[in-house]
Amino acid sequence: MKHGRHHCRKLSADNYGVSFIELVISILLIAILTSPLLHGFIVSARLSSEAGMRQQQTEEAQNIMENIKQYSIEDIARFFNYPEAGQAICEIRPGQIIYEAEPDGAGSFTRVAEGEQSCIRSVVTDGNGTHYIYDFREKYNRPCYYAMESVKIGREYYDFIITIDGTAYRGTDSSGNPTGHNTVRMPLLCNISGSGHAVAMQTGEAEMAAFTLYTNHIYYCMEQEQLHRDDEVPFSITYHTMEEIRAQLECNIRINISKPAADVLAEVVMEFSCTAYDGCGTAEFPVLARGILKEGKSLYVFYNPFSRVNVSVSRDPSLPGETDIFLYRQNLSGVAEISASIDPLPPGVNLYCNADFPGYVSEPVKQVSEWNRIYMLKVQLYKAGEGFRQEALVLEMESAKGV
Repeated sequence: MKHGRHHCRKLSADNYGVSFIELVISILLIAILTSPLLHGFIVSARLSSEAGMRQQQTEEAQNIMENIKQYSIEDIARFFNYPEAGQAICEIRPGQIIYEAEPDGAGSFTRVAEGEQSCIRSVVTDGNGTHYIYDFREKYNRPCYYAMESVKIGREYYDFIITIDGTAYRGTDSSGNPTGHNTVRMPLLCNISGSGHAVAMQTGEAEMAAFTLYTNHIYYCMEQEQLHRDDEVPFSITYHTMEEIRAQLECNIRINISKPAADVLAEVVMEFSCTAYDGCGTAEFPVLARGILKEGKSLYVFYNPFSRVNVSVSRDPSLPGETDIFLYRQNLSGVAEISASIDPLPPGVNLYCNADFPGYVSEPVKQVSEWNRIYMLKVQLYKAGEGFRQEALVLEMESAKGV
């Protein structure tokens, strides 16, 4: 009987498998190599979420501002004091509270005292029965403030303060008519919102631009860190906040007057940049797109102050006559431009302004003799339940409103 041979194969050194230590080292190496990508992904996701929320906040504030502009001061006062009887200026969702407010002296706001509102309701009984009458008390010497609490945006709640400042005039005569010149270098205009005039008015573009440039800046800093991570000399770069970028915004206002067809069109674009900090790039927003400019009418451009402002105008040379452009700085936030300039004007353009542009007289101008009140309008968004404290301020928009 033959005994079978037992074949024993000796394992080579290459076939022992992977040890626990080797596995741990491999995991650590993978983690080291992928951590920058993971960090970038996390930052990108956070910025994307912040961008979405900021856009929702800006859109809500802008909607409120545009709604306010459409109604008279009387309608606004009646709505916020007696919403059940006033014109429905804004949608009141379940859980929201609206009222007229006033500063509390401690940097916040409180409900205005009964009898001190800008609109007072009284009960009257006459031949038509019993009904209400509303007495509007315009506050020439102080602004009006209106509050909206518990406004839901996305999954969060916010509070709003709407400021309508009619103190552009120093006082009134015995009949209550405004007298004196405006103290804040706002224009005295008549009927600019109709009759063929074109109006370009800045609202939330600066806020959206600041966030866009901030996002560009963050991505630029991250990219630079990746490019220089293997440098022998340690590399460092400064990340700037959105507030810092907002304070250094520069604006190029581009105005174009053309006639592509039957109508003369006015277009106004605001291009924002921030050369003070690297990697911000530019952000461009149309403020007026294809505004029809009737013959003999004017273009009005309202803008807020920035660290640098440049104005450039182009006009179709085939257009007959002249075009008047009224450029108004809304000096609402007390910011003074570090630099202001206007490019050489094309033939047929007359430019009037109230800002400190070289070669232009800085003064309030009025197109016609009639007095027309211009109100300063501000919408501020706060974190809900924080008592309108300055630290809870999320964003604010400023613009102007006619009567």
